[in-house]
Amino acid sequence: WGSIYLTRHRFDGLAIHGLCFSCMENKSDQLKLALHNKSTDDVESALLQRDRIGMTPLHVLSCMGSHDAPSIESIEFLVQQCPRALTIEDGWGDTPFVYLLLSEAPLDMMSRFLCQHYDELRVLDFENVMLKLATMNKGISDVFLRHAVCTLRQCMANKRPTTNNSMTTIPQH
Repeated sequence: WGSIYLTRHRFDGLAIHGLCFSCMENKSDQLKLALHNKSTDDVESALLQRDRIGMTPLHVLSCMGSHDAPSIESIEFLVQQCPRALTIEDGWGDTPFVYLLLSEAPLDMMSRFLCQHYDELRVLDFENVMLKLATMNKGISDVFLRHAVCTLRQCMANKRPTTNNSMTTIPQH
């Protein structure tokens, strides 16, 4: 009975989580409407709120594994509103970024996240993330994994600090 209760009531009182879990075609519009009148702090608070298993709305959306245009638009909207949500760990210690990789999200979107949100994402141990993906046996294709590693390396190389006259600078692209 416990797991049935947990499943049925997982999103009680968590409207944004519920919207992310729903299968609406206009999910992105509904999310924008739900967050429209909130202050920046309230939006961040809503997007960092966790459900009973430690997932934020971005976790829920990332786990759906859907990469159609409305889902990608919704994911990008949530990341734009709260980039920090990409690195929040759930009850299993996984981040939305990891779930996006596990579901083989479009690499151009992942690359944009890496390049645009480097400051938030650099806290992740990317070597560990890739090792985890390679050993999880979740059906991730070798081709996707190789492309993901190349994408990570390229973005990290572009953002790696360089030393110039004893001052550390990060190149701007």
